[in-house]
Amino acid sequence: MTIDFGSMNKTVQSTFSDPIVVVRQNGADTTARGTFDSRHIEVEGDGQIAVSTLVTTMLVDLDDTGAIGTDDRIAHASNLYRVTDQRPDGQGMTILELEKVGA
Repeated sequence: MTIDFGSMNKTVQSTFSDPIVVVRQNGADTTARGTFDSRHIEVEGDGQIAVSTLVTTMLVDLDDTGAIGTDDRIAHASNLYRVTDQRPDGQGMTILELEKVGA
């Protein structure tokens, strides 16, 4: 059985995603869709106390957004985020790690 990840990705994005704008440093902005997630995770301290930190990510389909560079911006729900890292899932989707930079 072969899984059509492209079709599955499109279904997931159309169901769970929000409109976004990829604001590129070169000025070639793109309107697309992305699935936003912001949650606190516990990070081990220096062996003493665990610390909670907020991790904000956006799941995107690079077929829709085109290439996204580190330091490009994502506009979502009246907020602006800087892309700090990318983690492709190997099935056509990429998780962008984001840092809020303004509204």
